[in-house]
Amino acid sequence: MNVLLAGVTAFVLAWSWDRLLQRLGWPELLRVGWLVPCGEELIKLGTAAFFGMPYWWIHPVFGTGEGLYETYRLFHAFRISVVALGALTHLVFGIGYGTPLHPGLSLLMAIAIHAAWNSWIVINHYKQGSD
Repeated sequence: MNVLLAGVTAFVLAWSWDRLLQRLGWPELLRVGWLVPCGEELIKLGTAAFFGMPYWWIHPVFGTGEGLYETYRLFHAFRISVVALGALTHLVFGIGYGTPLHPGLSLLMAIAIHAAWNSWIVINHYKQGSD
């Protein structure tokens, strides 16, 4: 139950972080491509530490929440593929925490993978001419 509470807490904090960056007027590629991944990974790390659980546990719960948010925001209907992709990608972002790497290196690796993924999504979004 703590994993669910921690994941939801991290999701709400990260959503608030993104909304703050939006209101401050940060450009989308910088915001979504770099600042959001940095904030999300630090928020997940801090929330997991606060709840006293391994850092990578929070990632798939967080990703499921993000997938649910995105499926309703983008499609206004439930899409299991979007929810599953959210859970899977965030699990990949956090998988480094399950390795014997130095925690700082694991965090940097998670941020780099997350930033690369988000940047790719935003760049492709603009190539397609979407809103």
